[in-house]
Amino acid sequence: MLCADAETDSAPECIATLVGYACTMSFPVRSSVCVLTLMAARVAFGFQSVDETIAAMSDAEKIAQLLFVGFDGRTMNRDLTNLVKARRVGGIVLYAENLQSPEQVRRLTRAIREEGAALPPFIAVDQEGGVVRRLGGDFPVVPSAMSIGATCSSDVAFRAGYAVGSGLSSLGFTMNFAPVLDLLSEPENTSLGTRAFGDDPHLAASLGAAFIAGHEAAGVISVPKHFPGGGGAADDPHHALPSVMIDAETLRRRELVPFRHVIEEGVRALLSSHAAFPRITGSNVSATLSPVIMTNLLREELGFEGVAISDALQMKALDQSRGAGPLALQAILSGSDMVLALGDVHAREAVFRYLQQAYADGRLPKARLEASLRRILALKRLSAAFAAVPPDGNSIGEEIARRAVTVVGRASLLPVATETRTLYIGPEGNLLRRLQPTHRVVLPRKPSLVQAQNALVTTRAAAREARVIIAAATNREQYDLIRRLHTETPSVPFVFVNLGSPHRIIRGRSACTILTYGDDAASQNAALDVVRGELQASGTLPIALPDEP
Repeated sequence: MLCADAETDSAPECIATLVGYACTMSFPVRSSVCVLTLMAARVAFGFQSVDETIAAMSDAEKIAQLLFVGFDGRTMNRDLTNLVKARRVGGIVLYAENLQSPEQVRRLTRAIREEGAALPPFIAVDQEGGVVRRLGGDFPVVPSAMSIGATCSSDVAFRAGYAVGSGLSSLGFTMNFAPVLDLLSEPENTSLGTRAFGDDPHLAASLGAAFIAGHEAAGVISVPKHFPGGGGAADDPHHALPSVMIDAETLRRRELVPFRHVIEEGVRALLSSHAAFPRITGSNVSATLSPVIMTNLLREELGFEGVAISDALQMKALDQSRGAGPLALQAILSGSDMVLALGDVHAREAVFRYLQQAYADGRLPKARLEASLRRILALKRLSAAFAAVPPDGNSIGEEIARRAVTVVGRASLLPVATETRTLYIGPEGNLLRRLQPTHRVVLPRKPSLVQAQNALVTTRAAAREARVIIAAATNREQYDLIRRLHTETPSVPFVFVNLGSPHRIIRGRSACTILTYGDDAASQNAALDVVRGELQASGTLPIALPDEP
């Protein structure tokens, strides 16, 4: 390891640790990044050690470092100034409502850095790609993680991570809450879907590590989620407490594989899951609030030494009747270093005051607080040493979309001559605009019962004249309607373009399914090219499907 004789809490050693990781990864990290980073380490945070920094902090500043918060607005307003300059919170996370244009984002992140210069906060965003992306417009669009999974390529994953990371770096972000390392083992998981690389733990491990390496090569800290993996539950933690009913042996053999791998590779931060693991913890408590998961498993068994961040405390998976303050304290005592304490000004202030009182009366021990501070400040030294890099500007998004397309069922139905007697039923989008079918039935995102019945009546009549039916769906509601149509027209060649969860398949003697793992423009274009025979589908299904009945 570089700088092995340096003090463990010095800035050069912290930088060397991360750069050593990046430079030795089996991905094309530019050596200039490593050299410049080591040089930058000499000036980042001066030569003051982490312990010296902690000793100079007030109790209020120490508590504030544990908080990752959001705010309302798009400028450096009074609330944000107070958070960054007066309160000195540990991190700021920006959401779509905070983001308007590249220049506005650069002004905002620059102002945050300048106001928080004494103790800079992390500046984070959720930019996974696919359905979870806060930045649009000219920002590099990368399809879903499952699209990357369908390519089975670590090189593609690295370049996707670099494209997103370089875009974020150029806008002033220092951290990204991505990628998702959960395994999509439950088909009805409503919060995960194509956000996962697939259901294979080893595939998720290799692609996740490559994506993380791409981020760090671009100078952005990657925060994979949701430890220890909640893809085996059906409920959405935004609305209810999911329960993953697996034992410890299954967890170690499956869900933990991607997390163990990235920890061994040197990942610097992780975000917790709000799912419960009752057969492991002995209670129906969220992983975020369980020391069995966040300390015994994460710290002691897996040896994770980086920054553990809780998922948002306002999610309904957590018992909101307790209040955000007690939830924050339990998360920290269970093993989180930072808590995502979103909400309005009063909610954030309540969390801060509660933690401050808990520290004063001993419920939050000094040793526990300072252990987290050491990890947080060490990571900030790493982050501060990286210079912004320009956007990658490559076409990796389109490449992923084209390499990901997968065909299930009667591939012999393809290609389709779409010029005559074609019936399309599905949503608006690039697929419909480019297809120009003879007949079309446009579906709303969530068809009502009346809309679904009307659509069926219309398509039944058109189907009698159609040479081929091309259907598309992005969600369960649209899929259910299309599946019903297929059962009523079994003799008409039926091509289903699945723009959402890969578990939704149309099968039969005269049917095939084209999977894109997303409904972005590039994915829809790639699907139509496969329909027309202008592109050979080469994607590999990244999940296991049940046997055909």
